[in-house]
Amino acid sequence: MIWFKRLVILLLLVAIGFLGWSWQFGPMRMKRDINDFAKNMESCAAFDQDFRNAFNGETMNRAVLGPVDDTCGVRMDTLSPQVMQCAFAMEDMPELAAAFARQADNIGFFGGMSLTIDTQSTDPLQLAMNSPACEFTEPE
Repeated sequence: MIWFKRLVILLLLVAIGFLGWSWQFGPMRMKRDINDFAKNMESCAAFDQDFRNAFNGETMNRAVLGPVDDTCGVRMDTLSPQVMQCAFAMEDMPELAAAFARQADNIGFFGGMSLTIDTQSTDPLQLAMNSPACEFTEPE
């Protein structure tokens, strides 16, 4: 019976350890980062965020630059050695932020990320990122 108690304690410690890792460094952290960025993107509040890329584990940066005239500036590092900088219309920001927040749904419980590539995508964020509102530059 004592082995059963030890097994239960061990399993509880493993579960608590996993949840702690997930909250601080893993999938729960990734989802929080995406939602924090989307919240600031929606209101076009200046925000700078370093985040861990789900595909290669490298630290990258994305930022809401704030309002400029009638647009909202957004900058994101890309997997290539380029930076994407966009000037989105202010009235489009709530819809674009909601589309950005939906990316958190692609992160699995254990950290895997699903990715669907659709060349006919009607996702507002993908359409906006492929529009003339965004340009790619070399990093500074």
